[in-house]
Amino acid sequence: MENASKALIMAAGVFLAMLVIGAFLYMWNAIGGYAQEVENKKLTEQVSAFNMQYESYLGRVLRGNDVATVVNKVRNNNQKDTPNQVIWEFTISPAANMLVFTPGTYVSTDTNSNNYFDSIISNATLYDEFIQLYFVCTGVEYDSTTGYANKISFLQRYLKQ
Repeated sequence: MENASKALIMAAGVFLAMLVIGAFLYMWNAIGGYAQEVENKKLTEQVSAFNMQYESYLGRVLRGNDVATVVNKVRNNNQKDTPNQVIWEFTISPAANMLVFTPGTYVSTDTNSNNYFDSIISNATLYDEFIQLYFVCTGVEYDSTTGYANKISFLQRYLKQ
């Protein structure tokens, strides 16, 4: 009888030890999940804040100087050590009927389009013509893995007025 009661006391001790260890593991996992949730929320807020810079232009009619501002914002972002590189694109329609602009689409990954835009900015006459054009922001595209905006597009809609 004495051995049986000692066996029951030992079994109860092992059972209590397993309960304490189980509770500790449960709390550890809950705390780890909370930390991951906070980190994910912070990342989501960073992505949203970054994307808002470009989404604010979506569907708006902009002057050429506004497009130049966006291009400069993109260039500044791409010069930083960030994982999210953005491409700018603007399309000048044949309706522009201006000698200084070649109708076509200019995308920032193309060296010629960067040179073309640089030539516009550096030449006062060309820049004065460009800033009088009207563009519409036609789209913002996002990286499928990170969620960051990686392309913003503008289409020329109106001639200078």
